[in-house]
Amino acid sequence: MFKLYLARGQYEEAGQVAVLMAEEEQKAGNYRTAHDTLLATHQQLRERGAKPPEALRSRLSLLHSYTLARMHVRRGDHLIAARLLSRVAANISKFPARKFYYFFFIK
Repeated sequence: MFKLYLARGQYEEAGQVAVLMAEEEQKAGNYRTAHDTLLATHQQLRERGAKPPEALRSRLSLLHSYTLARMHVRRGDHLIAARLLSRVAANISKFPARKFYYFFFIK
């Protein structure tokens, strides 16, 4: 459906489908896949001169914060990671608990 909407120039609908696909990946704990899906969609929409939907941009921002926080924890930059995690903590319901607890123990 996503590719069909892109081909027909229905960018708002394409963005909504991408958000739904990323949401399913996120529920399964595949945060990197969800992030990559949203990032690719965001780039494709921008290349076509369309403004990505707000839902796509906010979900991408949230997943990007999570991804960057993981990187900073591994590097030992805990202050930066804490700042990024403040955004994630406000939306903790979008991250399954079983995966989130492991976040702090990954080196």
